[in-house]
Amino acid sequence: SREGNIIDLTIGSLESYLREIRPAVEEAQAKGKQESLASTVLIGRYSHERNIETRLAFIDFVNQINDKRLVLTFEQVRRLWIICVKEALTEVEQNQLLNFLVRARETANKKIYNFSTLMKQILLNIFCDRILMDNYTKLTPEIFSTFRVVFEIVNEREGAIEQTRTSFKVLKPDALIGVENLWMMLVNARNEQVLASVRNLITTVNLRLGSQSGEVRQAAWNSFIMKTMDIVQNRSVDPVVYANVLAMFKSFLMNFDGTLYVDGDIPSRQQIKFIVQLKNDEKSRKKISMPFNATVLNLRRQIASEYGLDPSAFEIIICSANVKFPVDMEEEYAVSVLEAHKDKDQIKDIQVIEGRNSLVAQVAQLKEKFKSVIASKEKILDTLFELLAAEEASYVNDIWDIVNLLPVNKKVRTQLEKLPQDAEGWARIIDVTCPRKLMYCLQIIEDLGFGKNSDNEWSESFILRRGFSFLVTTCLQMGELEKPFNLKCFVTLIRVLTSFVNGFKLTGTEYFKNNGDLFVKLLQTLDQFLVALRNGMEVPPEFFNESTKLLVAMLKADNALISLVYRAPEMRTLIQCGLLQKKDQAVSYSISNLITQFIEVIMSPSAKAPKQPLPANIDPKPHMFILNLILKDYMEQFIASSEKSSHGLIMLKVLFSRLTAEEIRQIEEENPGVFNNLCALICREIINSPVIEVSQEDRDNDLIGLMGLLEKLLTLVKELYQHPSIPSLLDYLIGPCLFKLPPADQEITQQNNFPKCKSKESRKLAFELLATLCREDVNLASCVTQLRTPLIQAPWRGTTPRDWAVTAGGPERGKSNYVGLKNLGCT
Repeated sequence: SREGNIIDLTIGSLESYLREIRPAVEEAQAKGKQESLASTVLIGRYSHERNIETRLAFIDFVNQINDKRLVLTFEQVRRLWIICVKEALTEVEQNQLLNFLVRARETANKKIYNFSTLMKQILLNIFCDRILMDNYTKLTPEIFSTFRVVFEIVNEREGAIEQTRTSFKVLKPDALIGVENLWMMLVNARNEQVLASVRNLITTVNLRLGSQSGEVRQAAWNSFIMKTMDIVQNRSVDPVVYANVLAMFKSFLMNFDGTLYVDGDIPSRQQIKFIVQLKNDEKSRKKISMPFNATVLNLRRQIASEYGLDPSAFEIIICSANVKFPVDMEEEYAVSVLEAHKDKDQIKDIQVIEGRNSLVAQVAQLKEKFKSVIASKEKILDTLFELLAAEEASYVNDIWDIVNLLPVNKKVRTQLEKLPQDAEGWARIIDVTCPRKLMYCLQIIEDLGFGKNSDNEWSESFILRRGFSFLVTTCLQMGELEKPFNLKCFVTLIRVLTSFVNGFKLTGTEYFKNNGDLFVKLLQTLDQFLVALRNGMEVPPEFFNESTKLLVAMLKADNALISLVYRAPEMRTLIQCGLLQKKDQAVSYSISNLITQFIEVIMSPSAKAPKQPLPANIDPKPHMFILNLILKDYMEQFIASSEKSSHGLIMLKVLFSRLTAEEIRQIEEENPGVFNNLCALICREIINSPVIEVSQEDRDNDLIGLMGLLEKLLTLVKELYQHPSIPSLLDYLIGPCLFKLPPADQEITQQNNFPKCKSKESRKLAFELLATLCREDVNLASCVTQLRTPLIQAPWRGTTPRDWAVTAGGPERGKSNYVGLKNLGCT
């Protein structure tokens, strides 16, 4: 153009346009109409968005001509950045310019004159200019996304990185341009989405190292750790910055052995299941479930954990395609890519075969060496250990995760190994006022006493030097257990105590004088959280599991605690939960098992009588004591309730199996008609319960429990064979439970999907109950009569030979070649 460079003229036109529309924009913003500005015609004939888009598209068109007289220069880009981003009137021009720059990735493969130099200047003199970028405090997700595009283009052109399917690998860490500014962004940015992206890019730069040089990797990792700890050790840093640096450090350590999840550190809620098999061993098949966005490398780790294998010592075979998954691509792909290769007809999805991958092994050795280097840096580990007492909830959980991902603190471990002499010495090492410090020490104690390399002599010395007594006292004093981490620490503490009680004879010694207080504390805590669970509070099942284990261990060690069981008002809550806790089967199992164990322990030949006399209204026999509570207050509600627990049914069966003929008469005298009512309730519930088992793989635990309970009741109370409910139950067992089929002319629903018993367990129990009922001649005659129809007129009996043919499935076939009769002996 005779009047000047055509790109300069276009930029000048844009500047003029933005000056002219300023009053209109300010007026619209004052009226709160800024969101509609993109489609608003501010001057002329076209919308604001169209005005910006057209000018930038024209600049792009001119630049594509690839004439060095018309090519876009850095000074021109800088002018555009100032008017469209730094001094932007609206988000419209900012987003349009950012999209314009992002399109440079499409241009990267074209031989545009001076392109590499321009991109490098943009990175260094715009994105790395703290003044032009307002010290990164106003960094938006869109600006950072553009920065990342330019960062990758420039560093790929410089040979510092290599693009991969989902990200990139760093080839020359020292040659990277723009890395230092990432740390400035981490410290100064305020947008949460931006900070998450910055953390992700920094960890990628420091973990996705393509160089095979151990020195290069070690140098990059050391640099990352030192920069991170410089910020962590500066307690005057803004808490938001502090939290973000710690979150990044945690992400680095989590992905140190390889990327766990595609697109971030958060696992997807959607799961994918794989059937995995070792070599040709069918018995080794296991189902492994993984989040949809987990990497194939994460799957490798899970397989190694399940089978106890070295992660670098096997190959992953995709069975449907019969190909090995490339090891160097395992970090790039999510397991969801394997979904397309799953074949419904395949009995396995993944096969694991032997194979040593030298690359994986070499990197693993380097990482283990680096971990040992970190373990030697006491200042870092001590700083993080002290930070466990921080009050800032925004990052204290990340600190806890970090100290557990790092090697164990040698200083703390050494102090515990040496064993202090008294309670004061223990208090100096174990800070019981800080739950996270306490739990960290408990983990070390557990490893020293009961880990892989544990020493029995150390455990005995731990007891003799009052370590165990100190932990018992700590357990009794722990409060605020409604706080999630406090409860988690409490669970760890009682697990450690259980290990010592089971492993050493502590009862009656001076080291365990307050065992009764601890027993009561556990019962009260159980009661507290069972009530909280009913009120909707989330309580980890591990709490109930570990608490009940310690209670049983203590009762086995000291039968004198029996009287506390009988007197505890919490027993009613425990019984109610054991019976009526269907929502959380793990909790129900723990409580039902606890009550069952109480009975077994108290009634064992070695059990001692309670030291204190029991009240007159309490039966000293534990099964009678508990049965009386159940029969009087809970039985009818339990049998008829949709919330009944299958573990509660098993518990009742155990209770009934303990009854003698004299006790049955006693119960009948105290509760007239109780067994008749119970029999009627169970029969009605078996008949009225919905069909749960849709296939042989399903399991109706309630139905199985009810049939087992009734079978036990019939063997104890012979009069129940004549109960009025038995004939209708007999009909129901032979019909809907065992032999009835869905109607051929109707749609199959939950109500008519017969037989009700489809699994091996439920059919076995139904036949056993049927056999028990037939011990009476009246029932036997009726049973034989009714069985003739389903056996003789069975739909699978036909007149043609093919109706008798049975096809051999996989499990019936020989492993080598064909063996046996063709149709399993039916001819």
